Amino acid sequence: MIYFLTGSSPANSYSSVILTFFRHIYYYPTPSNLSYFWSFGFLSGLFLTFQLVTGVILALHYVSLSDSAFIFVEHIMRDVANGWLFRYIHSNGASFFFLVVYFHIGRAIYYRLYSFENLMIWVFGIVIFFWWWQQLLWVMFFREGRWVFEVQQLLQIYFLWFLL
Repeated sequence: MIYFLTGSSPANSYSSVILTFFRHIYYYPTPSNLSYFWSFGFLSGLFLTFQLVTGVILALHYVSLSDSAFIFVEHIMRDVANGWLFRYIHSNGASFFFLVVYFHIGRAIYYRLYSFENLMIWVFGIVIFFWWWQQLLWVMFFREGRWVFEVQQLLQIYFLWFLL
């Protein structure tokens, strides 16, 4: 009803908003060294989100008993709707996640982002990277036994206490 007061139609106001948006994007100030290498940080977050979502979905159907773990994996693959898809996304997503994180670190090294101005950001990123490796190694090598879960939780608590 506002277009009666202004004398313009809604179509003209929408097109002017869209035109203003595209002008802003076209003339947006960006650094000259901006390239596709800068998208690896976003991709690492995207793959981490995929890992978390598919991991939770798989954990809802998995029981970690040492004598029947393979039976539950087969149950996920055959009986759960799209279980095979979630399992393959989760297993291949881990490889892609670390590949993208390596490219992200490589981009930071190439552009010398470890300088004094960005030193705390660099250190925090490397600490997160080593924490991801700790998670990966605990899951890969110590899957059996409940004690591993408690040790891992204690290490995470000490790790977070160290950061504070």
